[in-house]
Amino acid sequence: MNSPTVYGPTAHSAVAPRRTLQFYATASWMSLTATAVVVGVHHVYREGWQLLVPFAILAALPYPLVRWFQATGSPAGLGAYALLSAVTIAGFGFVDGFLDQVTNAFVGLYTSVSGQEADRVERAFRVLPPTPLVGDFFYEATGILEFAGAVIAAYYAYRFLRAVVTQRSGAVRLRAAVPAEGERRSRRHASSS
Repeated sequence: MNSPTVYGPTAHSAVAPRRTLQFYATASWMSLTATAVVVGVHHVYREGWQLLVPFAILAALPYPLVRWFQATGSPAGLGAYALLSAVTIAGFGFVDGFLDQVTNAFVGLYTSVSGQEADRVERAFRVLPPTPLVGDFFYEATGILEFAGAVIAAYYAYRFLRAVVTQRSGAVRLRAAVPAEGERRSRRHASSS
């Protein structure tokens, strides 16, 4: 016969939040790095090789920032990672990827389906100055991938930050529920007298 499922605290319940935090930290920095690589390829293709070093730094930063936070628990490490995530996700993923690439791909699709000439329809949202690369498959595809990567990175960044907050609030509750060492000794002495 099967044993009944027991819900509630177990011997392994303290380990589960750490595993969850570790998983979301890894998924977050990996998805943010992948998004930064796509962003870098997109902008290097558009503007030239002079942007290779700044975007290589952008792609290399997520891992050390997460490691800094994991090693020290420093709010500065977490804040730096959150700021980098916000810039990459909102600035490159949403503004450039969604507004400048995805919406304009839909406008191009609309013009081809409706029979209008593409030259007569202005780009829906012009975030960047005009480029002769508009309509180039690789340029447009990497721009759309910026947005897709940013959506995934935003999900895992949210889950990582939520796991951090959950772990920290659980640690506060645990410290409040467990008496300090001095209180335990005084209770033992009081109960033995």
